[in-house]
Amino acid sequence: MVLAILLAAWEPHVAVAPGAGVAYGRLGVHLELIAGHVGLFGGVGHDTYVDEGPSLAAGVRFFSGQGEGALLSLNFAYLQKHIEVTPGYPYEYADLEDVYLGATFGWRWRADVMFGEVGLGPAWLRARSRNAPPVTPWPLPSGCLGGWPYSCDNRRVLLDLTAAIGLQF
Repeated sequence: MVLAILLAAWEPHVAVAPGAGVAYGRLGVHLELIAGHVGLFGGVGHDTYVDEGPSLAAGVRFFSGQGEGALLSLNFAYLQKHIEVTPGYPYEYADLEDVYLGATFGWRWRADVMFGEVGLGPAWLRARSRNAPPVTPWPLPSGCLGGWPYSCDNRRVLLDLTAAIGLQF
């Protein structure tokens, strides 16, 4: 009974949107469950840093209104991928792993069931890879060590621009 009263007071909503930014796995779609001023989301996207997919996205959002207005979004995205450089020859490969953590500040506009949002903020990226290509590049890319295979571990802060148009029910 208490849960029913809380849910009625919070008027839970579901939103779905394609978009860009870490909250969308860089370029993808996510589903949100919004209750009051808080929304939880999860989704899938295409990691534009390494041009691979799928990347998984998740996070939490805080709104000034009921799923609209000013927003603070705490975002996470993750990609892990094994690629055979030469199909059928497992000794030439690339193992990729990208981890994004970010926070965007923005605004969501609602018009009935449609909405649009934009946001901007910092995102931390840890891009790791282990590569065994047919020919090892020389000099090795920045942040990389070893001979054959070689590994890279790059960390950087990016500017995360979030933009989306979606439906909220």
